[in-house]
Amino acid sequence: MPSAGPHEPLLDRFVDHLRVVRNLAPSSVSNARHDVACFLHWWEANHAGCGLDEVRARHLADHLVAEAERGLAPATIYAEVNGLRSFFAWLVAEEELAADPSATLAPPRRNPNRIDVYSPAEAAAVLDHTATLSDLRGRQRHAIMATFRWTGARAGEVSNLRRDRLDLPGRRLEVLGKGSRHRTVAIPAPLAEVLQTFVDDVRPELPDTPYLFVNTHPFVPDPDKRCSVSALQRECRLAAQGAGLPGRHYPHRWRHSFATELIRAGMGVAQVQRQLGHASIVSTMLYTHLDVEDIRQSLDDVYDHW
Repeated sequence: MPSAGPHEPLLDRFVDHLRVVRNLAPSSVSNARHDVACFLHWWEANHAGCGLDEVRARHLADHLVAEAERGLAPATIYAEVNGLRSFFAWLVAEEELAADPSATLAPPRRNPNRIDVYSPAEAAAVLDHTATLSDLRGRQRHAIMATFRWTGARAGEVSNLRRDRLDLPGRRLEVLGKGSRHRTVAIPAPLAEVLQTFVDDVRPELPDTPYLFVNTHPFVPDPDKRCSVSALQRECRLAAQGAGLPGRHYPHRWRHSFATELIRAGMGVAQVQRQLGHASIVSTMLYTHLDVEDIRQSLDDVYDHW
């Protein structure tokens, strides 16, 4: 984390505001702190002795140019702009500044990111592989992958799944999503079967914590031993590699796959939105893309009589 220099106390107040008042997720708070600290470090290095009341839009633009020159991607700079806007808007609200120099700051245009998904056959291959694992860690991996496969939950939500929030007879579970919002997620029958086996036969052999999945890696600093996001990322990578699948493997790829599969099966976007926990249906539409093959198939269905 770069040093904020003499502005460190102000940055700490801003972070407290994000954490307590806006109730942002820890990862969002950490990212915002990093983005603002990068600017404050640059400001002090290039304009030593100048107060933040002397920051102008051209200075912010100069900083972004410097960020691009050191290799940051447009998407990263885009996120940094949002962090700076939030910071300077807060300074004005706190009457630390009279005007917001970031108000006219335009973020760089972002190219749409390629959305990687697993085909149903690839998803089945991963679960077929993890079902063959016989050690405790492997059996938990199978339950983790089944949860990603059939709920579309975020990695942070799976990490925070609590045992007392799992209702297998009712085939539902409660997750803690973004913004500390609780939502109930439906469990399809195949996942209910996998989780029932896990709860009955595997979970009793793992550490007794409130969380459903635990980190089986040694030297875990978390006293609750919950399966951290980084541990879940590792489990996803190992599961897909074990199934012989190429490419990059990460939890959100399963979320993309889940949403796309539901849309292709004809589920309404509003229902998908509720399952995924999106505050805006626009976000759901971004996840539930239709690729060229989908469009080609639809065209064939329309014009197959010509």
